[in-house]
Amino acid sequence: TFFIVLSVYYLIQKRIHWAGVMTILAVCIKGTEVLACWAFFLISLGLFFGLFKSPQEKKDQDLSFNYKVLGWGVALLAVSFLKLYSKFFINDQHVSQGMVKFAVGWVSLYQMPSFYLYLASLTVFLGLLWKTREDQKKGTALNLLNSSESLYVAWVMFIYAGMWFVLFFNFFAVSPRYRV
Repeated sequence: TFFIVLSVYYLIQKRIHWAGVMTILAVCIKGTEVLACWAFFLISLGLFFGLFKSPQEKKDQDLSFNYKVLGWGVALLAVSFLKLYSKFFINDQHVSQGMVKFAVGWVSLYQMPSFYLYLASLTVFLGLLWKTREDQKKGTALNLLNSSESLYVAWVMFIYAGMWFVLFFNFFAVSPRYRV
């Protein structure tokens, strides 16, 4: 998790090469860290298409940065698929016991309070985002979520946390050491 934290930090700083290197190191150390690859890929798509930018920032965007981000995202997605393929290819202990399948982890995930806290906080965040967008159309917006940079940081954190739940939704044994 040390390298995932560094990956998140460098991604928030938009130091894409370092974020990618830290993500690869995380995957090399622990297989479950493929969640960082998936999160990186989703964030790279958002950065490529300008989803985290204001309309003015979209006009001034640097296309070479966008392609660099997308290239790293696709490369890390390929790394995650290779890691997962190798898990099934060598038929490791989790695969051979049937612990890695679609939705097999729901049994242990739905009992975790952190899952419901995540959903509640995501709902509040999306509600505030929607309210701010509606207020911007009316011209009465507060500056709560106006900064595209603060929105970007929030999205990075929500996406990384969400990928943790996606990973363990498909993995049966969520032991206490893997809990958020």
